[in-house]
Amino acid sequence: MNLSNIYKNCPGCGSFKSKRIINCNNKSENLINSWINIHEERFFLPFTVCQKCSLYYVTKYFSKNKLDFLYNQLNDNNFANNDNAHLKTQNSYLELIKKHFEKKTHTHIIEYGPDLGILTEGVKRYYNPSKYFLIEPNTKHHPNLKKLSNTQIYENDDFINKLDNESIDLIIMVHVFDHILNPYEKLKILHKKMKKSGKIILVTHNTDSLLRFIQNKNWAPFCLYHPQLYNRKSLKILFKRSKFSKIKFSNTLNVFPLGIYLNGLTSLVNIKTNFKFGPNLKFPVGNIATISTK
Repeated sequence: MNLSNIYKNCPGCGSFKSKRIINCNNKSENLINSWINIHEERFFLPFTVCQKCSLYYVTKYFSKNKLDFLYNQLNDNNFANNDNAHLKTQNSYLELIKKHFEKKTHTHIIEYGPDLGILTEGVKRYYNPSKYFLIEPNTKHHPNLKKLSNTQIYENDDFINKLDNESIDLIIMVHVFDHILNPYEKLKILHKKMKKSGKIILVTHNTDSLLRFIQNKNWAPFCLYHPQLYNRKSLKILFKRSKFSKIKFSNTLNVFPLGIYLNGLTSLVNIKTNFKFGPNLKFPVGNIATISTK
């Protein structure tokens, strides 16, 4: 599977100045296998770092059509391989949304990447939106998502262009924005579709996190899934460029079994382990939430 040239300049701020390259030590003989076995193979594409906004981005990546194919090869996104831990993490995202977005009548919501629909179910139960649009590129999850009443499920977000301007109250992206191509163009479109009081809430990895610098190239977000990776600076510049206001940041917590955290520690000395034992622990792993108002 061949790669395409996707970015000539920074997809966040537009700058043509980059300051360094982060290369992967390994090579991939088969990009499809590397994509599917993402947690087994340490392979990622070289990242350019923008000199102006510090966004990490790749210059070559998969085309949109190829991404549609690749996402349909994946199973669910339960990294912890522990249903209880996954549920607790999703519930923590729900509490974040409830903290920053009040209940309204006739709420219109867009959620990117609902996956198993755990967060979706919580949002639906709490807000009872009159319209709930779900965008899930992995069609394997569609039958399960269809069990949630009063939702509309799409494989991609092309339908958003047909929505009325200023019609959306809330947009949710939990570990999705790192995957989206052309983030500036995407935010411009979403900005038009949001009501004047509308909010966007997203969770991303953080390239400025302590874990990123401790693990260096062994940092898990360095993988094929991410054409770009963010930090507070790059997100703030990107959102301001896209005309958003009142930008807030918050650290998020994840729940994993003790063994998952130990795997991260052993990776520091280049020892690969696959522990899954121990109690579930809530801990900040360097992810950040961005909350912004139109």
